[in-house]
Amino acid sequence: MKDPLTASAALRAGEVDLIARVPIQQALVLEKMPGVTVLTGPAMAPTVALLNMRVKPFDDVRARRAVGGYGLDRAEIAKVAFHGRSQAAGERVGPGVPDAIDLNEMYPYTPEEAKRLLKELGYDAQNPLRFTILVGNHDTHAGRCRGAGQEPAGENRR
Repeated sequence: MKDPLTASAALRAGEVDLIARVPIQQALVLEKMPGVTVLTGPAMAPTVALLNMRVKPFDDVRARRAVGGYGLDRAEIAKVAFHGRSQAAGERVGPGVPDAIDLNEMYPYTPEEAKRLLKELGYDAQNPLRFTILVGNHDTHAGRCRGAGQEPAGENRR
């Protein structure tokens, strides 16, 4: 079943025993149901945002560091967008991948530094930085759900 709502309804009706890649909104509903367990584990396919470095102001490293580095509260995004079921990704790969660069260490959330860098580029309260964000229409996934009586396959329970 490609449609997550159909898969969720099938699990609730007892038509299937397991569904994978459960959207966070459905996981919040399913975890309250008796006999259904939502399983989560480390994400190996993180949600990422990319800056177009070919256009102003992101052709300047200071803008990229301000917006994608110091001005981005990754921990708060993980907490709010994923309802506490995620950790702040430090790279475009999942946590624990060898040789990955941890952007959380390299660029800790420091709004004052982000503002300083933007000010160097001529942006401030009177001339704020404006840009467009394209958001995909896919859902954020929380994990897998299993019906009553199934054994977990090594995932962490939530």
